[in-house]
Amino acid sequence: MTNPSPILLIGIGILLIGGVFLALQFITSDTPGDPIPPRPDPPGPGPGPTPNPTPTPGVEVEYAYSFEQFKSGNIDTILHCAGPLFNPEEYNGYVNTFSSTPPIMVRFNIGLEDNPRITFAQKVADIVEDITQTYPNEIPFLSITYTVRSHNAPADALDEEVVNGELDGKIRLLAQGVKAFNRPTFIRIASEFNGNWNNYEKEYYADSYRHIVDLFREEGVDQAIFMWNYEALHTPFPYMEWYPGDEYVDWWSMDIFSLQFENVKANANMIQFLEDAKARGKPVILPESAPNSQDMEDPATWNSWFAPYFELINNPAYTIKGFCYSNRDFGKNDVELKEWGNMRIDQSDALKGKYQEELKKEQYYHIE
Repeated sequence: MTNPSPILLIGIGILLIGGVFLALQFITSDTPGDPIPPRPDPPGPGPGPTPNPTPTPGVEVEYAYSFEQFKSGNIDTILHCAGPLFNPEEYNGYVNTFSSTPPIMVRFNIGLEDNPRITFAQKVADIVEDITQTYPNEIPFLSITYTVRSHNAPADALDEEVVNGELDGKIRLLAQGVKAFNRPTFIRIASEFNGNWNNYEKEYYADSYRHIVDLFREEGVDQAIFMWNYEALHTPFPYMEWYPGDEYVDWWSMDIFSLQFENVKANANMIQFLEDAKARGKPVILPESAPNSQDMEDPATWNSWFAPYFELINNPAYTIKGFCYSNRDFGKNDVELKEWGNMRIDQSDALKGKYQEELKKEQYYHIE
């Protein structure tokens, strides 16, 4: 008998090994007769670290006034604020230039709208880290917006969505972040409600404001000071028809940009707003202000804008208790407001000296 060829033996061996493998697969499968489940794909990189849902509280800061005094405006100085931190270089330039009178308050912005580049949880975590680590002594000023903006198109306000509870998860998460600041915090809700660039709807605006305040209170945020914000336009506006109510508003606030202060009485709407605030016993802060479109290298700008601006702030006829200068190069860093030009007071050789002299007056509250 002829011996089998090596090739034949190799073929028989392969068949035997294959049969053993199939038998083992049958025996060890999860269900008899079912194939072994396929190996799962290796995990991808994932979305990155998830922010801590319960942020670590910041260190408690002691100020010249109690929380109740801040909330009621029962203070005998004027709060000096700077920001917002759109561009840290602009903020740092302001603080470094006026280092002998550093602002007691720093302003941040956060939008409730979706952002494909960053999760809302991460936005909150970043602000908590900034406040508790980078700005451990300042009073936080947080501006909450809910408008979706796109170039060359009107903004889409989300006030109806807020009222309907569609953004409750974000609002509660933000409230927990503010709670972690562990210090008095000024909260400006839906700023410049009368500006047509925001497109807030009268039907929903006041309810949306109240809804946010209610959620903050439910989350136990007991150091929040809520602000209602008006844009001081020359056109008459029935702002009281948009008022959320005294029990929801601690401070009134008003943004001043394009006004010429040679005759401050010319803006009757602004004066009426200040008088109404005083009649209701409400303190006022000016969260955004700058002499937009004026020449910051012309010494005459001090007399045409800055001097009347500070006279208004210090006028005992009104209850203004704080201001925030918008130290921003709009021409460089703001596409929509490019024509406003460079309003950086820290870069103005003609004006920054007088500005520093004003800040050194004893009525302004800075970081001590």
